[in-house]
This record gives sequence, C-alpha cells and structure tokens, in this order.
Amino acid sequence: MNKTNGGILITVLVIFMIISLMITLLFSTIVYIQRRAMHQIHEIDARLISEAGIDEAMFKLNSGQMIYYEYEELFSNGKFEIKFSEFENTFTIESIGTVLRGKNHVAFHHAKVKGLIKNNKYIISEYEKL
Repeated sequence: MNKTNGGILITVLVIFMIISLMITLLFSTIVYIQRRAMHQIHEIDARLISEAGIDEAMFKLNSGQMIYYEYEELFSNGKFEIKFSEFENTFTIESIGTVLRGKNHVAFHHAKVKGLIKNNKYIISEYEKL
C-alpha cells in the first residue's frame, strides 16, 4: 500500500467514525426525549386521575351516595384515594391519583379542595395543589 492509499483509508475511517458517533448520539437523544415524554404523560395522567377522584366524591356527596370518609378506586392504569372530612358547614376532599405500571407506582398527584355546605349541597370554594 502506498502513502496515497493509506491517507485515503485513514480519511475514510475518520469520516466513518464521525458518522457512527453522530448516529449513536442521535439515537441516545431520541431515547432520552422518549423517556422524558413518557414521564410527562404519567404526571398528567396522575393529575387527571386525582381530579377524577374529586369529581366522583363531589358527585357522591351531592347525590347522597357518599358512605365512607376514605376509599379508593382502581382504574386500568392507576387508582385514586379519597379522604373526606366535614366540620359544621365546611368540607375538605383530598385525592391522590397514582399511575401504576403493574404494581409499581410510576407517578402520583395530590389534590385538595375545600368548600362550603349550603342547603345540603357541597360547593367547592378553594382548590389546592399539593
């Protein structure tokens, strides 16, 4: 092999290594972005589940179906846990929405509402994100 062919071979190898490195970096970036997006989706799901718990508790309160002060309900991808308390003409509902993957907790969101009881109707007056 002469000097010209050796120089060309080294140049081709360097270009190939740079292209390989760029492809590896591209795939690593795609995997990172995908993981981050899934994490954000799980956080949004947990928030929606916790708000669904508050909505269900409000429905049960206003329709006279609320029997327990604490309960939980399972969904296909998670669950919410409700804690309800009442004092004179005020009430508080806490809801913890959890996204599950199998038995593992992936994300959770804790929401709390406070409100007033007027004419046997429960009315939310304050929403807290915890």
